Amino acid sequence: MNPERVFQILLIIGLLLGGYLYGDYWRKTPNSHSQPGPSSSLKSENTELAKKIDDLEDQVAQYKSMLATGPYPVPDDLIKWIEQDYGMKFKSRPEVRISSHSEFLATAKRNLNYVTTPEHLKKRSLAWEKIGLIKSGLTLHGQLVMVATAGSKGIFDLTQQKIYLSENFDHSSVPDRSVLVKLLGQALTFQNYPQSNWASWDHWKAWEAVHIGAASESQARFLRRNIVNKEGEWKDPEPDRETLLNELEHSIQASSNFPYTDGADYAREIYLKTRAHLINSFENPPTKTLQIINNTPGDHQRPQKENVTTNQNSLGSLGLRLWLEAHDLFPEAPEIAKSWLSDQWNLRSDENSSTFEWFLTLNSEEMTSKTKQLISNTVIPQLQKKNPLQKITLSQQENSIRMVITPKSS
Repeated sequence: MNPERVFQILLIIGLLLGGYLYGDYWRKTPNSHSQPGPSSSLKSENTELAKKIDDLEDQVAQYKSMLATGPYPVPDDLIKWIEQDYGMKFKSRPEVRISSHSEFLATAKRNLNYVTTPEHLKKRSLAWEKIGLIKSGLTLHGQLVMVATAGSKGIFDLTQQKIYLSENFDHSSVPDRSVLVKLLGQALTFQNYPQSNWASWDHWKAWEAVHIGAASESQARFLRRNIVNKEGEWKDPEPDRETLLNELEHSIQASSNFPYTDGADYAREIYLKTRAHLINSFENPPTKTLQIINNTPGDHQRPQKENVTTNQNSLGSLGLRLWLEAHDLFPEAPEIAKSWLSDQWNLRSDENSSTFEWFLTLNSEEMTSKTKQLISNTVIPQLQKKNPLQKITLSQQENSIRMVITPKSS
């Protein structure tokens, strides 16, 4: 009998026995009006009852400790369902463990360090602050760790290929089990198609959108199947995450939700074709968020190791869309983002000041002129209002825009 079933039986027996003993105690308790004062036998029975309950609680606590220190028992039928849903097999049985919030925090930090360096993330934070993507004083590192862990029922460790479930994970809950399904999907695709380098942040977000988007769609199919079979009803298993996101900067919120929105749409369209198309999206994943946004899967080659640092300082199509939306250009942002061809930013800093330079190339001169006008009329006034001590210059050459932000000379 697997540990999960033993735990369930033990818990039920404990509750039933505790209830029976408690009821038996009161049946034997004399009426207080007829026999004032407890007898010595009742005191003895009360002590015995308390001891039995304590023993049962100890046994349950010991079993919880076993689950916390040992592997979490994932049912074989769930493993089989995941493999059939994706059309691929696990190379090794996924390791799943119950873990504390502190381990969640450590995992989120490891994942970030796996994707990028702390130095580059700090530099990106300063650049995002400079162009108004995040407020002054915020850091991408802190914000992203918070999003990955706050209210989360589980997290996948890219560095160790382990799944950690929260201490309040409820296996009897269909929504909670759906979180495990999502994480198992991430483990499955990463086992079969691991990656350890990305050419840019935009490349990482595109890769993440494919893997998490596919896992999110698998989670949705699992939920629909169980609801149809009347095994449960829908409720958000991680409501605290959504509450947190709604309180964060729009750029953080939209960037974090990108795999669950655009990524899920991308994965759904591929899944509805054939499993071969789905597998191809992992074998040759998109390298730009533009491919996710435009929903244009194709034969995309993995970057060579020597190109790891190429174009690291890029906003990408997603970053361009977020930047425009952050400055109230919601209607125009999607169309402009879809016209993105390339961009490159650079931030030069010293002890007293910093200079930001950004080159953006779009797919037509007409769209470039339109975008330059919107930046000039809408974005720059907002940036200068936030920081009057900076000078912003904007220029256009054919289908490229150059924006430079420098300190105003005294």
